[in-house]
Amino acid sequence: MRDLITFSGLQVCLKTLVLALVPLFWLNLATADVLDLPAPPTANANQPSTGMSMQQVLQAWGEPQHRHQTVSDPGTKQRPPINRWDYATFSVVFERDKVIHTVSPQYPPEVVAAP
Repeated sequence: MRDLITFSGLQVCLKTLVLALVPLFWLNLATADVLDLPAPPTANANQPSTGMSMQQVLQAWGEPQHRHQTVSDPGTKQRPPINRWDYATFSVVFERDKVIHTVSPQYPPEVVAAP
């Protein structure tokens, strides 16, 4: 009888110990890496801003180094013409005749395939 009580007590003690240690093992499994990202670019006064016209861009920055071929020329309401002009330190993207993006080569946009 004494052996049965000791075994039962040991069994209860082991169960308590296991239940107390299980959360500690789970804490060690939850790890993560730290990803350092550069600061996003801030608005630059030396670049065209959204909404400027092609004429305003030409007046302020002059003729671009390269004018890419118009996409969706002549364009429709659903697919307006898109133009890109490259300057030395940035590129400007137009929808019809208005700036929609200005991109610096240090921070190129992510290219996503069309659906």
